Amino acid sequence: MKAPYRCSLPAAAFAALAATSAGAEEPTLESLIHPQSQIEVGAGMVFDDGHRFGMYNGMSDSTVNPLFDASVLYRDDATGTWLRFFGNSTGTEGGQARFEHEKQGQWNYYLEGGRTTFENSRVIFSTLNGLGSTSNTVGATRRELDLEMHREKVKAGGGFRLREEFKVDFSARVERKTGGRQWGAQGFNFAVEPIEFTTQEYQGSVSYTGKQLQMQFGYLGSLFTNDAEAVSVQNLPAPPLSLPLDNMMHQIYVNGGYSFTPTTRGTFNASYSRATQGETFFTPPTFPGNTRRDLGGEVDNILLNLGLSSRPIKDLSTRLKFRYEERDDNTPRVQYIAPPAPPVTYDGFNVPFSRDTTTIDAEADYMLPMNFKLVGGVGYEHWNRSSPPIRKETDEYSGRVELRRPLLDTLSGSVGYAHSERRGSGHQLVSNPPVAGLTDPILWADRSRDKGRVTLDWSPRSDFSLQFVGEAALDDYTDDRFRGPQDGDYYLVSLDANYKLNDEWDLGGWVAWNETSIAYRTGTATTFEADLSHIGVAVGVSLRGKLTEKLKLSGDVQWSEDTSEHRIKTLIGAATTSLPDIVYRQWMFGLTGDYAIQENKGIKLKYGFSHVSADDWTWKGMVYADGTTVRIPDREQTHFVGASIYFRW
Repeated sequence: MKAPYRCSLPAAAFAALAATSAGAEEPTLESLIHPQSQIEVGAGMVFDDGHRFGMYNGMSDSTVNPLFDASVLYRDDATGTWLRFFGNSTGTEGGQARFEHEKQGQWNYYLEGGRTTFENSRVIFSTLNGLGSTSNTVGATRRELDLEMHREKVKAGGGFRLREEFKVDFSARVERKTGGRQWGAQGFNFAVEPIEFTTQEYQGSVSYTGKQLQMQFGYLGSLFTNDAEAVSVQNLPAPPLSLPLDNMMHQIYVNGGYSFTPTTRGTFNASYSRATQGETFFTPPTFPGNTRRDLGGEVDNILLNLGLSSRPIKDLSTRLKFRYEERDDNTPRVQYIAPPAPPVTYDGFNVPFSRDTTTIDAEADYMLPMNFKLVGGVGYEHWNRSSPPIRKETDEYSGRVELRRPLLDTLSGSVGYAHSERRGSGHQLVSNPPVAGLTDPILWADRSRDKGRVTLDWSPRSDFSLQFVGEAALDDYTDDRFRGPQDGDYYLVSLDANYKLNDEWDLGGWVAWNETSIAYRTGTATTFEADLSHIGVAVGVSLRGKLTEKLKLSGDVQWSEDTSEHRIKTLIGAATTSLPDIVYRQWMFGLTGDYAIQENKGIKLKYGFSHVSADDWTWKGMVYADGTTVRIPDREQTHFVGASIYFRW
């Protein structure tokens, strides 16, 4: 299984970093009632490698790209009617716009649309032709492939009041997704999946708002269609591969709340949905006796949420939550393939999977003397699954307690502890030394978890604040099995600070570190243990302020590192060498200068820099059976320069 193409801070964050506005001001009451309109137009250019930077905006080539941002607002004070228009575009491959017309408290309608582009940032060399079609062919010329996907959407909606207590809302959305996506065919040949998806979504609701009772009845429908049925590589000995089939979902729901007394309130939510998949298979069934031409997929889902909150006395608040979900898979069970020879035991039938989940949670907080607040809670969760999987039922019990207090006038904090126990039925028997057989997946195995959390919030002066969060969790898989999950742990430390240097300048910074680990044993003839660990470190600094009366500056610097360690060792059998670590590092720097030519007009200059390195063995030397190679760049440096002019009124 390939490791994901990870980046600790996505390219979109870099784009936002480079384009950030300088010296944002606190809104006033007048600015909220009569907000300013603004239009900003300009151009930007990317230099050097732009694979990651251009993943979602199409700005991966060293060409001039347009930049546009608009927020046009108008309010008729006499009638309380609003006209709003929002739009933005970065580059030529993406953008979005929205128009709204509203008479406050009576009616509104809107229309929005957008287009986004995803460019595959992996470097692919292949002879494959017919990209984006259902018929690929292996050619003679090896070249670099540029794969991209486009997503276009249009949505319209609105609402109106029937009477003071009743309101109707409705919306419709159509989304079209096209392009080609990296894929693999049977036999590990390379293929490109043609993307020809259309998704339609329709929603409507009627709401009632009374003094004590509030309710909403609604409908949600979703329809998915795929114009492409299958993809094949014509001159390779591999059968066609089926593509996602058409499907639909319909849901009705009701939710709301009721205030029994001024201090006691109940909430509820209930829904029923049915999802179906009935498109005809692109090839007829081949197993004798199977005459099905479609899956006949049908899944019914029932969801119920109940809540009750109360404050019976001045210093005590209580909350109770109940949740029940039932997923009933009514897909016909049919034999599609012949069963294999022993010792393999599957029967060739599809396996519908149903489950139901019940969750109960109770919590209370009580004000103690000396401004202490004690918070406590208990929880229970029950899972019941159809057969298989390995465990038909699991039960998890949890308890938590937290103590909060303002320690000083400028310092407050909290300390909390939680413990949970998970047990279940249908255990697979595994001996020591191990024998052939399965082990419970991590999500279903018996487990004890202890978790602690500490927070501090310090504001010694009006111009300085500091926040600290520390968390730790320890997992113990307590069934004493030789194979399967053994133990795990999680740690997090983060620190955020903000300092107002003077009336013109603000300085901020943050640092965070986290580590997640788990030990897992597996194997048959060669049994080994992997002590998997992921470590993330990130640091950031921001500075904003006025250099002169007309010039504002905004700068951000961020650094991050993600490391995955495997630490594999042999327990029984031949010696095993651990896999290498996987390390991703990224530097990002963004600087924006905002010069006010006049009170309502100005120019912005923007610069961004990103340096990304990837030491990932899973994407080094990746070669498909047909000779196609796929890799990720080991190192990328990207510079972004932009200029724009804005007008406000």
